[in-house]
Amino acid sequence: MIEHMLSDHFPIAIVLHILNPFTVRMTGANVNRRTMDNLRTAGFSIQEMRFIAFSDVFRLIVAVPNKHP
Repeated sequence: MIEHMLSDHFPIAIVLHILNPFTVRMTGANVNRRTMDNLRTAGFSIQEMRFIAFSDVFRLIVAVPNKHP
């Protein structure tokens, strides 16, 4: 999947938090999501992750469901 998410870099993260109310109103999308944490919480393992654009905001993520016994 290709996802946009909150940056791990503090200055960029602050800007995304400030912009988030506007992007939600205009597009319905939150730009300050913690996608990596959300995937792990939902039971996925991250197999691969690459930064694509805007430092680390846009990422290519390969995730697979965790195996349950």
